[in-house]
Amino acid sequence: SYVVQVNKVEIPEVPKFEKVADKVKEDITAKESMELAKKAAEQARDKLIKGESFEEFAKSNNLQVSSSDFISKDKPATAAPFTIDNNKAIALGLSSNNPVAKQIISEGGAQYVIALQEEKQEDKKEEKKQQEPEQVGANRLFESLIKYLKSKAEISIDPSLLEANS
Repeated sequence: SYVVQVNKVEIPEVPKFEKVADKVKEDITAKESMELAKKAAEQARDKLIKGESFEEFAKSNNLQVSSSDFISKDKPATAAPFTIDNNKAIALGLSSNNPVAKQIISEGGAQYVIALQEEKQEDKKEEKKQQEPEQVGANRLFESLIKYLKSKAEISIDPSLLEANS
């Protein structure tokens, strides 16, 4: 059990505007800057979707353009904003048919427009090397069976069926 005794009651005081004016101004400026940055990012995204040159748009609007290292579903990302799984998933969802992400990513006070720069296909040989030995053996056995069955197959065409369909 606890015993509590109140020694003093202080009524919260609303600070004078003069004391907080600089902080209020700073907060409003930061909020407006973020809104302007988001609008610029949305315009850049829309230009990319329409197929316009992103570099020219960025240059004319004093925006920074950068590229990340190659992103793979199997390797951890090291560059912002892809260190967050959701952002990485957005980037991995891009393809040559859908090269620009519709979402604007806000992270660390920055706005990101994500666009596909290059698409790489997974190396099938590397994938086979990573298979379990039992799977590799089963694949070889299956391939041998298919080859054997093809060699024993007899294919003939009944001419009467061809004439009936014409």
